Amino acid sequence: GAHSTVPYRGYVENVSPQEQWDNIPVIGKLQILTFVGMLESYGEIPGEVPHYTQPGGIPGYYPPLVGKRPELLFNLYDPFDFFVDADAES
Repeated sequence: GAHSTVPYRGYVENVSPQEQWDNIPVIGKLQILTFVGMLESYGEIPGEVPHYTQPGGIPGYYPPLVGKRPELLFNLYDPFDFFVDADAES
C-alpha cells in the first residue's frame, strides 16, 4: 500500500518504473539528476586514460574517484577495498 515516509513520501507499490518516476517528488528527481550529471561530467575530465572515443581510449572505463577531490575520501565503487583480490586474480 501507500507509505507516508519509507522509502519516500508518495511511494506506491506494484506500479511500472515510469509511474514510479512520476511519483517521486520534484526535489528528489533534481537530486538524482544532479548526482548523475556530476558523475557524467567527472568522467569527461581528461586523465591518465584517453576518452573512450579517442585513439587508445578504453570503452567502459571510468576513472577512480578516490583522492581527486577533498570531499571524496573513499572510492565510490569499492570504498573498503573488498574487490582488490578479485582484480589481482583476473
